[in-house]
Amino acid sequence: GLNFALYQQEFGSNPLDDFPELGVLIGLHLAAWANPQRSLLRLTDAGFELSDAIGPLLYSPDIRRLSEEYQWR
Repeated sequence: GLNFALYQQEFGSNPLDDFPELGVLIGLHLAAWANPQRSLLRLTDAGFELSDAIGPLLYSPDIRRLSEEYQWR
């Protein structure tokens, strides 16, 4: 899951602002709040089934570039 308080402490910003894709995941019921305070976001069972596809959506541009440039041997 994603702990919003820890994220904000580490990066000084709101993860929903940094990753609008999280809102899309919530809207598609692939992620949901794990507590009433809305401080912990977790994948739902359906989201977990798609986690291999969801993960790359959250890669930073630098990580995407490095992944694309990687030479498989």
